[in-house]
Amino acid sequence: MSRPVRRALVVGCGVNGLRTALELARKNVKVTLKSACHPLHPSVCSVGAGGFWMPFRCPDKRVDNWAIQTLDELLQHVSNKKNSLVELVPAINLKRENTPQNELPPWTKDCRLAFQLLTVDMLEWQNRVHDLRLPSIQTLKDSGYHYMWFFNSPVVDTSKMLSTLLNELKDHKNTIDVDLNKKYASLDEMKFDAIELSCDAIVNCTGMGSKILCGDDDLKGGRGVTLLYDRHNSRYRQDMSNTKDAVITTEEPPWGSEIAPAYAIARGEHYVVGGSYLVDDDCDMVRDEEKARLKCNAKHLLSIEEDEEAIAEWTGFRPVRSTVRVELDRDQTDIDFVHNYGHGGSGWTTFVGTSLEVTRLLRLE
Repeated sequence: MSRPVRRALVVGCGVNGLRTALELARKNVKVTLKSACHPLHPSVCSVGAGGFWMPFRCPDKRVDNWAIQTLDELLQHVSNKKNSLVELVPAINLKRENTPQNELPPWTKDCRLAFQLLTVDMLEWQNRVHDLRLPSIQTLKDSGYHYMWFFNSPVVDTSKMLSTLLNELKDHKNTIDVDLNKKYASLDEMKFDAIELSCDAIVNCTGMGSKILCGDDDLKGGRGVTLLYDRHNSRYRQDMSNTKDAVITTEEPPWGSEIAPAYAIARGEHYVVGGSYLVDDDCDMVRDEEKARLKCNAKHLLSIEEDEEAIAEWTGFRPVRSTVRVELDRDQTDIDFVHNYGHGGSGWTTFVGTSLEVTRLLRLE
């Protein structure tokens, strides 16, 4: 459709819904946001996610560009000393074998990340400068991890960022309304509301809700589980002299696997310890055997004893598709209808780029 977009209904209050609504408002579109719940409700995948910037389980050729656009904005937050929304944290992805240069993903070439391929012996030498809290070099070698990716990554304090985006949207001069108690049963109901509101565009950012709303059989839940530990609990570090936190991840045995990635992310006030990536597993609680495995991860990666109780646990469902759905819905001919969901494990890595893509699709750039 060729007419200019003046009013838009955005549905969904995860990071993609909030950031998309805000981008539209900044481009002088009158925005109404509706969602079934508050962004900090535990059912919202964005609030429970690790918030760690790295393209992950998102098989779409557009992802690298979206990720770099998101990196641009996150690094601006890092440089702003007045807020604590984003922290630049050294990240280590443990490997059993070295990764050939020609097999590295394109994002690793961004010089701002200071990406390096290291051996554990090289890490030991570098850590005399970095002073990172890490498993011992001997423990890594004994576990078969002889190599790693080492880079600087932004980590988002997810609850703070969601609250900040929500408040900025509420206060924006182009925001008409924010309704966090509206659940849609169908796309037709969305369109009816949009017409009543005199909107000429709808953006669907409902994540897993799109499985029913859109009848999207390609959309599946990638179940994740985490434990949260108090990042400032001195008992965790009594035997370690190092002073700086790192992100530590691996999908390789013995600590991790493709369906049970092991990670520890220093995020805000917490350590987030995970995880899992179980597609079409709809259990909404952390199973006993999973909790035991996560406690082992906390022991391996953070030296937190297994008898230490986590302060919280979380289960969520990443919206997984064969490709991200950020596109105009060609079946909707009476209104501009854009979908923005299915980001897999890369929601916090791509959210700025996908919001900019939505505005491009709506001819606002």
